[in-house]
Amino acid sequence: MSHTDRVVVLVDMDCFYCQVEENLDPQLKGKPLAVVQYNTWRGGGIIAVNYLAREQGVTRHMRGDEAKRKCPQIELVHVPSVRGKADLTKYRDAGKLVASVLQKFTPLLERASVDEAYLDITDAVAVRSNFAKSEIQLSQVINTHVVGCETLEFLYSLYNFGLCDEANLKLAYGAVIAEEIRAAVFRETGYTCSAGIAHNKILAKLAAGLNKPNRQTLLPQDGVESLYKDLPVRKIRSLGGKFGDSLSEDLGITTMAELERFSHKDLRKRYDDKTASWLYNIARGIDLEPVTIRLVSKSIGCAKTFPGRNALIKPESLRHWLGELSAELVERLEKDLEENNRRAKQMTVGFTHDDISASRVHGLSSYDAKKIADDCYALVQKHCVKADGTFCVTNLSINAGKFEDCRNVTAITSFFKSKTVETSDYSDETIDLNEDTSKLSFYKEADASNDSITTEIRTLEEDEAKGSFFLQYFEDMKNSKKRESPVLRDFDTSRNLEDDDAPSTSNGTEICDECNRKVSIAEMTSHKDHHLALQIAKEEKLARLPTITIKGKENAKSKKRKSSDAGTLTKFLQSAAILPEDESEVCPQCQKRIGRNDLAAHLDYHLARELHREINQIKSCSSETAQRSSKKTKTTKAATKNTRSVISFFKPN
Repeated sequence: MSHTDRVVVLVDMDCFYCQVEENLDPQLKGKPLAVVQYNTWRGGGIIAVNYLAREQGVTRHMRGDEAKRKCPQIELVHVPSVRGKADLTKYRDAGKLVASVLQKFTPLLERASVDEAYLDITDAVAVRSNFAKSEIQLSQVINTHVVGCETLEFLYSLYNFGLCDEANLKLAYGAVIAEEIRAAVFRETGYTCSAGIAHNKILAKLAAGLNKPNRQTLLPQDGVESLYKDLPVRKIRSLGGKFGDSLSEDLGITTMAELERFSHKDLRKRYDDKTASWLYNIARGIDLEPVTIRLVSKSIGCAKTFPGRNALIKPESLRHWLGELSAELVERLEKDLEENNRRAKQMTVGFTHDDISASRVHGLSSYDAKKIADDCYALVQKHCVKADGTFCVTNLSINAGKFEDCRNVTAITSFFKSKTVETSDYSDETIDLNEDTSKLSFYKEADASNDSITTEIRTLEEDEAKGSFFLQYFEDMKNSKKRESPVLRDFDTSRNLEDDDAPSTSNGTEICDECNRKVSIAEMTSHKDHHLALQIAKEEKLARLPTITIKGKENAKSKKRKSSDAGTLTKFLQSAAILPEDESEVCPQCQKRIGRNDLAAHLDYHLARELHREINQIKSCSSETAQRSSKKTKTTKAATKNTRSVISFFKPN
């Protein structure tokens, strides 16, 4: 992609906090206005000033009392406070309202802050230019300035020099769309904004601030040189901090025009390849960073400053403010969870003590304000506490980040609940059972006798809220096969036909194909679990029986197993007939030939068996000689006692 292919717009709200206050109180419109912090010391610190007040010399670095002396008629609006610090909720909500308007023009929207957003309108420009029937008129870009020339001159050059500059034509259509965007924002929200139109985000950001308020600026690629001539290095994004100061000092430069004189080779001598390439390109107005869709912030945080004598000295005061910050953070995180369905997994604790700033990263396992406050206190205490147990903290901040989408997160208890039947003969309403999931127990010791198993299964039948996960899995798989193919060929075709033709009574019952008992439809799932659990428990018990080397007993056991194997679940899952090679495959687990249509279900059987063995930790009994048979019998009994039946997983407390 060429560096002139994209058309990027930066929308920057004009004195946004002041506009929000003016919309809330229309009497403030047309007056010099400043928004000040809740702290009333010397009138409070100014955080936003409208343009009428700026004309009178008021700046954001002043306090309210000083602003009053500069401009006696100025209106000072205090930010509301919650938990002893500024509450900016109404400004954030207003920013979301503006973003909802911007989304109507392009899905490629990247919110940079509460009052700034980047839009990639390349596709919209392509559509507009393809269907344009006439040249762009000055009236369509009446509020647009062009860097390096007059707007009319720029439009004239697009159509009257024989060769049309496609890159500049794209920007011109981008300016038309930007005018429409700004008009829509004002129409739907009542807020004015400025805009910058360029081929990348850095140039769009520079252009947006050139002709504020309520204006927009187009920065063509051939206008970069004239802009850079007097542009300080620190005005470029990413060069305004320590790296920018270091760059100016190392290269002996103050403007971007001076940076352009350095070749790529010269820059590589001082910086790594990536940094050198970026500096070389940005000195020529080239940046390929795309607009990344981001409608929500990457992090959510809150901070508090304690200057001078307000510094936190005692552990109690430190705990108090960490508790206040944690409570605010949790409140905002819970609101974000509700709106954006995501959870933060990491928090960063920042602190300043004895004029030294530092930060530490910690995991965020829950939205519990007390736990967050305790974790933060432990981190701050580890690095800031003095020998006498006091502190000198002048700044605290907590930021939550590393968000993860939680749309597909499912509680483990959901695997043990029956699915709601869509059509019910009993009631048209869904009744909340208020089920206590703490009663679901994995760790209930089960008796080895058949009487105990029968008792547990009866309890399982009575609990309609719990269903079999594995049985439901196989039934879902059968249903999906029925939907995909008109012909159902499962493990046992005749059994499927019997299921389809099973008679049902008029009072909401069905006949079980295993025991021929009448069972209500609502209890059928639990009843099938009864048979499935008995079958698995029976096989498990057989697997635990010791191997006896005495020939006579071995023959008797072999006969017994032959008769019992006839109805095992394994036999049920295997194909009885010898299948031709072109219609079957060899199972990699048991080396049996299985029909292609049944192979997936057959492999699922092996997987279920393996999971069952791992959960119960079945201890295999090794073969021993006849002389040690008595000792082996004791070991087998102990293993049987410690082994849990599959029924125990469904046994309530």
